[in-house]
Amino acid sequence: MKRPLCLLCLFFAAVLILCARFAPVPGYDSLDGQQIVAEGKVYQKEYKERADAGEIPVIYLRSVHILEDSEHSKRNPSEQNPTDEIKNIVCYMEKDGYREPKLGTTVRLEGKVRCFSRAGNPGEFDMQQYYDVMKISFRLEDVRIVAAGGEPWRVREGLFGLKRYFAGVLEDVFPTKEASIMKAMLLGEKNGLDAETKELYQQSSIIHILSISGLHISMLGMALYSLLRKWGKSYAVSGAAAAALLFGYGELIGFGISASRAIGMSALLLYAKFRGRSYDRMTALALLAA
Repeated sequence: MKRPLCLLCLFFAAVLILCARFAPVPGYDSLDGQQIVAEGKVYQKEYKERADAGEIPVIYLRSVHILEDSEHSKRNPSEQNPTDEIKNIVCYMEKDGYREPKLGTTVRLEGKVRCFSRAGNPGEFDMQQYYDVMKISFRLEDVRIVAAGGEPWRVREGLFGLKRYFAGVLEDVFPTKEASIMKAMLLGEKNGLDAETKELYQQSSIIHILSISGLHISMLGMALYSLLRKWGKSYAVSGAAAAALLFGYGELIGFGISASRAIGMSALLLYAKFRGRSYDRMTALALLAA
């Protein structure tokens, strides 16, 4: 049988898709509009542009617990009883008095619950389904951090700081519109792109160049690999250095779907070169799909 691993991975991915499609999704509509206190671990943060508020900080929490009642918890912190754990939530922070938490730390924050809207018409964008796929249960608006603690992820926090530095450099070098395009192409930040620019790229059928894809990844990783090989380094050293660069870059840009696929396939290509084996693109793609 040709490509047995490819067929096995495709079958496994199909089973996962069917399980996810028919798995029950917990609803939080009863919390919509309520002011709550929640606690969780920061696993991602970014800054998003909003037409009504400009650039605002956004953090993502995982392993979230909702504390009983915001007013009650302020008066009696020792009596807080968390509810069942929630996978992930996204929090839109207040700009005034915002203290940026470090990645990996545990924060307690207060905000108003807003559930994602469902598609009202066939073919309309379903925000609820989109965030269900990302395993994000709901969002909090006007969030204020009450307390923070714990050991941060130093490497990821350092890479986030590096990303913000590079974004600042691009903003200083280019005009606003061009800087937003360069940040999308190099750093995966699409929040600054205006609707006119997106529509122009879509009409020209070149919107894909604004995504971190296989083209960017292969240029970055394979260039370093080829350079080290020309300098006489072994397959193992060259491949390890290129893979470390790719995974570091992936962490820098947030490991989106296209970037994860491209980095994984490039890593498999480097491994095949190290083992002296042929690289099968279909098998690599199926493995990453699984």
